[in-house]
Amino acid sequence: MPNINTNTEKIYIVKVPSDNLSLTYNTDRLKQFIYSFTQSRTVDACLDEDNCLGNYPIVSCESSTPKIVIQEGNETKSYKDQNCIFLQANSSKDLSKMTERATYKILEIMD
Repeated sequence: MPNINTNTEKIYIVKVPSDNLSLTYNTDRLKQFIYSFTQSRTVDACLDEDNCLGNYPIVSCESSTPKIVIQEGNETKSYKDQNCIFLQANSSKDLSKMTERATYKILEIMD
């Protein structure tokens, strides 16, 4: 799991729409944790207009503000691309595990 920078005013949370994953539950759980245990506030955002589920800001991995992107994928993994940390899962169960692992990483309990 890549390091998640929590020494910042805000962290963008990006949910890439999926029919197969429980994005809202896992995203809300991660946002609540970040709010409770760090100095950062979370802001919902999108990476592009086509996959945006609301009137959220469009952000880029190139900008300096950290972003956590939660998405469905063929395999379960986490990786970093510029200033985005991607949590990718192929099932809701795996996404829940990825969210917990990110929580532990922020607390510096596990790598």
